[in-house]
Amino acid sequence: MIAALVALTSAGCAESKPATVSEDFKAAVNSMLSKVGGSSTPTFDALTCGSILDAPGDEQVAMWGDAQVPEGSADTLRSAGIAAGWQPQQAKGFDLFLIGPNNISFALRGSKVRAEQAKCSISGRHQELSVDVRPELTPSQAAAMSAEFGPAVVAARAIHQVIGKPLNTKEFPTSGKVTDAPELSLSTCGEKNGPRGARWYGSAEHELDASIDPATLKRKIIDGLPSGLTVDERPGQPGYFQATTPDAGLTVSISPKKQQDGSRVVQFKLTASADCTPVTG
Repeated sequence: MIAALVALTSAGCAESKPATVSEDFKAAVNSMLSKVGGSSTPTFDALTCGSILDAPGDEQVAMWGDAQVPEGSADTLRSAGIAAGWQPQQAKGFDLFLIGPNNISFALRGSKVRAEQAKCSISGRHQELSVDVRPELTPSQAAAMSAEFGPAVVAARAIHQVIGKPLNTKEFPTSGKVTDAPELSLSTCGEKNGPRGARWYGSAEHELDASIDPATLKRKIIDGLPSGLTVDERPGQPGYFQATTPDAGLTVSISPKKQQDGSRVVQFKLTASADCTPVTG
């Protein structure tokens, strides 16, 4: 077993070689730096990803750039980034972290700027910005996303009243505001080379009594939905349906499930999501 794991790990490795830094990457980074000036000209470099798991061509390249900017440049760079369609992020240890077109990462710590663009299957030693991030919404983004999210929360609460289970208020808060939902999934989105944005996604899962008939419960849930939703009842699927608000979509799945100990339950799952909301100031 150990020999097999070593062989598999070794098979995924290849030699990293110097590569060409794309002009688009340089232009994007230099455009941001021009907003604040700097004490040095940015330095750029690139290497192939060094893994046979990656597709051939430019996608195997990891590029990065480093520069110095005046202390206290975070606010100026953040405003410039938002205006150019870069999505701010929450990232531990950074004064600023942005994700821009083509998923370029641009980060500031003190007076040091680091920018990276890589599509490697395995993070390499030069990928300093491969860290956990979460979109940091601008006020206008938060307002727009809450307008989508609120009706979905109302629907989720109505559904949970029917099934008799509590709804996680850290993911689906009673206020209906995304800013009050620390456990709601947020992700960066947008067209490949266009402006970035953020989208939300929430889910709830419960185990229900095995005696419950999925088709009967589905009917009760649909009958108890608030007005204003469009429902696709999926007649051929007794334990599944979709519903949409004007700006969001929900799915409900109810299905029997056999446990490891041989007992049976009915598995319930709700999902809710919306499209990408572009970043604006």
